[in-house]
Amino acid sequence: METWKGTVRRAREIEGLLEARLPELKNPKDVEAALVELRSCVDAMASIVQQAPTTANAAVLQRYTEALSDFEAEFKRSSARAREQRDRENLFRGADTSDIEGGGRDDPNADLDPLAARDPLGLHPLALGYGQRPPFRQ
Repeated sequence: METWKGTVRRAREIEGLLEARLPELKNPKDVEAALVELRSCVDAMASIVQQAPTTANAAVLQRYTEALSDFEAEFKRSSARAREQRDRENLFRGADTSDIEGGGRDDPNADLDPLAARDPLGLHPLALGYGQRPPFRQ
């Protein structure tokens, strides 16, 4: 069983590490490992407080429990932002700039309404001329 001072010292070190690494989130695996380690410190503190409760120790435990909760929430937000940014970059990386700049398509229906271009039977009103009827197919 760890001592109270040693556990609090280790939790303080991890807290400093998380404060430094969490905003930039360059290596999520390191942050996750630090969160797991902080969780084990909080659990060890809870065990010590349960065996020998004091008001001061309970307050320190409460502080680190709240800090852990805040770090976990921030990690989830940062991870989601990083994932969204990565998805956005992947989406734009696959875009064909010749379509955006114009003149890059070989499709003769490119000037028509997008629905008309996808209408294989030519039934869309914009694919037909004014007053024309769709061809009757048997």
